[in-house]
Amino acid sequence: MQHGYLILTRDYRDEKSTELEIIAPSLNTIISRRLLYGQQSFKGNIENVMKSFVLVNAVNPSNPNRKISNLFISSNTGLPINTEEVGAGDQLDEFLYEVANKHDVLWSVLMDGHNKQFIFDVWRFHNVGGFEKA
Repeated sequence: MQHGYLILTRDYRDEKSTELEIIAPSLNTIISRRLLYGQQSFKGNIENVMKSFVLVNAVNPSNPNRKISNLFISSNTGLPINTEEVGAGDQLDEFLYEVANKHDVLWSVLMDGHNKQFIFDVWRFHNVGGFEKA
């Protein structure tokens, strides 16, 4: 799996077609199109909590029109942080950034090109050794 980007626009910047401008945000933006409907609350391991918000709002929502095709949740690896989070009306990505920041973890929507899937995953940064899978 690797980080990927969505190419939203591409156009030449000049009349001679010598400079190409590409606007390509990270795959994380695919969940920015989802709002937390109603009040939602999850309690437990930080991985389970964050993944539960993604699950009910983008992977397996009660309204099938809100499902993001080919988005899946990674397996948990045991990040030892417990929390209780409540959200209502927030954009899913902004809410997750706040939760992650509060608990010193990171999240990403990764690309699994081999299986043509997007994978939501939670990470933790360590001062020694860099990124480590949660």
